Amino acid sequence: MYTPKNKEIKCTLYDKSGKIKNSMSNKNEDNQVDKEALEIFERVYKKYEYVFQELAK
Repeated sequence: MYTPKNKEIKCTLYDKSGKIKNSMSNKNEDNQVDKEALEIFERVYKKYEYVFQELAK
């Protein structure tokens, strides 16, 4: 996966009540991430890859 240098990408997954279910970041290597959050992040990343690349500039 493309990871921009010196940029932090955060992905937060909320449940239906608005509480944070899971949160992950590319700068927090030891963060335990559930598979659902990672799969959602990867789908969003693939769809909006050009946006992430622009943010990395």
